[in-house]
Amino acid sequence: MRLRPGRSKILPMPKARKVGRPRIDFDLSMVEGLGRIGATASEMAHLLPASQSTIEHRMANRDSDFSKAYNKGRAMLNASLRRKQIELAMAGHPTMLIWLGKQLLGQRDRADLRHETVDLGSLSREQLEALTNGATLNEVVIPPWHERESRLPRGKPTVLVGRKLVKERQGLPVSRD
Repeated sequence: MRLRPGRSKILPMPKARKVGRPRIDFDLSMVEGLGRIGATASEMAHLLPASQSTIEHRMANRDSDFSKAYNKGRAMLNASLRRKQIELAMAGHPTMLIWLGKQLLGQRDRADLRHETVDLGSLSREQLEALTNGATLNEVVIPPWHERESRLPRGKPTVLVGRKLVKERQGLPVSRD
């Protein structure tokens, strides 16, 4: 209320005007349906009368009816997908059994890694040449010290590339590639 100059009568203040565009009212059942199919904000912008930034702004406000409707639909999507995954797993689908075991039960693949140390000073010249010519440790057979006597004939090299060991045991000529 305010007083006009020179008057004793109190007049009401004029109402303040609202600034900006009018607020968009969305069909919440449609928003929930879009959540049920997992629609993104970009996809929703094409289907609803609003821009992507407006939809993202409404989604950011967790207490808004818009966000609650979308999250309800999204929860229904998640429950439906989980139900189908469990059905596939219970039907014996091996991939789904493995995946669900990892997701729900915390199971994991275990890598079987072995580290072996090789003393390069104990290798012969031939063995070092095989390694420097591009052979990897997987291609170069280095039996453990306790197996060398039993697996290899005496006087033969202990590090062999590829199938060289098999050829030497069979008495075949070994090429020097």
